[in-house]
Amino acid sequence: MGWKIGEIVKRTSLTARALHFYEEQGIIGPIFRNASGHRVYNQSDLLRLQQIKTLRQLGVSISDMPKVLNDTDQLTPLLKQQLSRLQQQREAIQQLENKIGMLVETLETQTQSPFDLDEILFQTLESMAMYEKYFKKTEIDAMHQQPHSPENGENFEDAWNHWIAKMQSALSSGESPKSKTVQTLMNHWVEMTKHLTNNDDAKLKAFNELLHNEPQARKDHGINDELFEFMAKASNAH
Repeated sequence: MGWKIGEIVKRTSLTARALHFYEEQGIIGPIFRNASGHRVYNQSDLLRLQQIKTLRQLGVSISDMPKVLNDTDQLTPLLKQQLSRLQQQREAIQQLENKIGMLVETLETQTQSPFDLDEILFQTLESMAMYEKYFKKTEIDAMHQQPHSPENGENFEDAWNHWIAKMQSALSSGESPKSKTVQTLMNHWVEMTKHLTNNDDAKLKAFNELLHNEPQARKDHGINDELFEFMAKASNAH
């Protein structure tokens, strides 16, 4: 049984131009021609075209097509490569989506003149790049979504701010970093940071490095330089 090119176009949804191209590239054919010179496709040609269409939908390139069609063992490594590329693209898109979302939020919550706009955009992008040096985007999202503190179920952001206020009060009142009050607060700090990083040692280390190395990150978390120095002394006495 044979079909002319118009029938094959209907059956495969491929264009006549694509059919000619695949034949020129040697991926299919050579296609039999009848006495009138018209191409006539048989059952095996149709099956081959269906395979080509499926592989193209999976992202297999034209250059890789012959070896996959002739050796199905080549398909798995090629699909793994394609999957890896797609995952990288998805991560890049997610990072861009995150940047745009944060910029939109910044622009909606701040009144700025045209002269301030470049500085706002620069600072926001620089801040995001800083955090991405230490954490993946998904890890940052997970930490931002921590709903409650580990002790009393208080909103985590509120619990964090209350802790900062208590530690700042201890510093302002002249408490010793070695005092029982401060050491109790440091115990609380350890529990909060463990909870924030989901008890993951690698993430906890990264978070501590972030605060140690990045003054802006400390500022973002409500910790000024004087308080951070006080915390360091209390930690060494812990």
